[in-house]
Amino acid sequence: MAFLQDRVGVPHVSFLPYRFLLVVLSRFFAHFPEPHPRNLELISRWFWRAALLGPAPFKGSTTGAVRALNGRIAPGEESASAQGLLDAVAQSGPLPGPNFDRFRTNDSSTKIILCALWAQGPRTLDTGAPLTTTDIAAALESQTTARDLAIEVVPGNRLDRKYRPWAANRLISLDPPEAVIAGLEPDPMFEAILDDAVPLSVIRDSHLVSNEAAALLATGRGDDFLLARNKDLRAAVESFLRRRSGVDFEPTPPLDEFDLDDDEAWT
Repeated sequence: MAFLQDRVGVPHVSFLPYRFLLVVLSRFFAHFPEPHPRNLELISRWFWRAALLGPAPFKGSTTGAVRALNGRIAPGEESASAQGLLDAVAQSGPLPGPNFDRFRTNDSSTKIILCALWAQGPRTLDTGAPLTTTDIAAALESQTTARDLAIEVVPGNRLDRKYRPWAANRLISLDPPEAVIAGLEPDPMFEAILDDAVPLSVIRDSHLVSNEAAALLATGRGDDFLLARNKDLRAAVESFLRRRSGVDFEPTPPLDEFDLDDDEAWT
């Protein structure tokens, strides 16, 4: 789980897009408990590419995906295994993105969005302290979804029906739902009392709530708030996935596996 939390960016099993990814990772680390740092990076990229594709490329079944991917892991061949996993999820075109129009915490697409929200470093709305993986674990305990942490910003009955299921209306918070809007608009006098108070702008940024969106929220314009935040959320998720999946970089193995002293390699 440390690899998922620290390297991949999945803070809790309830944020895991597909369970079959965990099975494949378990096999890889069973054979290679201390991988080369470069291969750790490549396996992290593989994770996000596989999460976006799901089991569909493997005849649509998780069983087929596990068999195909585990077959790419060759005992004693760490780098070849990492390259094999990447080859198994290679795409000629762009990777598919998550669905922003339907937020369901038991859905793989939503879990990907939740991981991107977590990458923003969400803070508590009262003190501004960053949430930790320990906080997440304590709040969810043995729950299989992050429903209790994915808080609605605007109550559904205040929104046009088409906007109610949007991911833009959710943020990761331990605060009770009724405190969310108030938390984004705290009393300035309260902030002034605390010399070390976290600026409201920092708290808002950690939840992808811009000043523009906050102003719309403060004036009760819930639909317009979602339209504004939806743009910021989509941009943040796209940036997160491009960075994590490494689509802009070559998947070369560790440099120390190349024989740089071989003159023929440079002719």
